[in-house]
Amino acid sequence: PSIGKIDPYLVAQHAVLEACAKTVSVGASPLAITDCLCFGNPEKPEQMWQFSQSCIAIREACDLLHFNGTNNLPIVAGNVSFYNQSGDQSIPASPMIGCFGKVSKKRILKNGFVNGGSNLYLLGESPVFIGGSIVASVLNIKNTKLEK
Repeated sequence: PSIGKIDPYLVAQHAVLEACAKTVSVGASPLAITDCLCFGNPEKPEQMWQFSQSCIAIREACDLLHFNGTNNLPIVAGNVSFYNQSGDQSIPASPMIGCFGKVSKKRILKNGFVNGGSNLYLLGESPVFIGGSIVASVLNIKNTKLEK
């Protein structure tokens, strides 16, 4: 969600791509997505703009993704939750995407990070475009650039 503070369009596209990548990472072929869109007060123009930008981004991302000869990735279900805020502070644009796919039992890939405490390493220099990421937060990198 931290990316949603920077760019509601990109956070939505990243959510679609991440959901599809996780599906592909276990050997499945994505068939469709579902969404849960959590936003602030739609009566405030800036927050309604965030919502509309995220919706456009999700649709455009799905139009660009092609799996097994499909022309686009359908959105088969969804939910919208508005007025998410604490006091006067609304939450950042928070689109959550689920992707489901088809995989044969013979092709299921296992995740190597089964147990807590696994080590992860960041090799090389810090990427320029890691704004809003967990890596930026953990390494205390003050960066608001996003990869497009």
